[in-house]
Amino acid sequence: VFAFEFGIPGSVVEELRILGHYASLSALQAAVPNPSAGDTYSVGSSTPYNIYVFDGTTGTWANYGTIGGGGSGVTVDTAMSASSTNAVQNGVIKAYVDDSVSARQAQHIALALTLDAEDWSNSSQTVTASGVTSNSTVIVSPAPSGISAYTSCGVYCSAQSANSLTFVCAETPDSDIAVNVVVLGG
Repeated sequence: VFAFEFGIPGSVVEELRILGHYASLSALQAAVPNPSAGDTYSVGSSTPYNIYVFDGTTGTWANYGTIGGGGSGVTVDTAMSASSTNAVQNGVIKAYVDDSVSARQAQHIALALTLDAEDWSNSSQTVTASGVTSNSTVIVSPAPSGISAYTSCGVYCSAQSANSLTFVCAETPDSDIAVNVVVLGG
């Protein structure tokens, strides 16, 4: 285990424990099939490595970017256990977490939306999606109950703006479609 402490001015000092290192995300997923929320690993074939943290809420590995680059308020403990077989190659990760750590730790927003059958106008529909901005990274997927109608009618999200998403369709659906949305980084 490679550990170091980092502090952001005005925040509580936290400890980040990198539990091991893998050359790729797929290698990490194969080696750690049942991770716990907060498990942290470095990933990559060359420095700087990306830091992946398992998000227990979404059940996915979140890429928090690289370690390195000269942030502020960082204390590094470079003592690495010689017995740590998964330790980062030759202890090369001993740099700084940059100032955007707090932004990277922003919570994701999960939304369950409904595309109402009667709200389609000219093959388009705009729905309220609280937390979405024009620059958000948004992942949209039909809920299991709506996959058939979503795909057969050619529905997809075509635009986003403050607190809204616009969907278009090739053929107007006859029924409501449930849609799941994740807004990354809130």
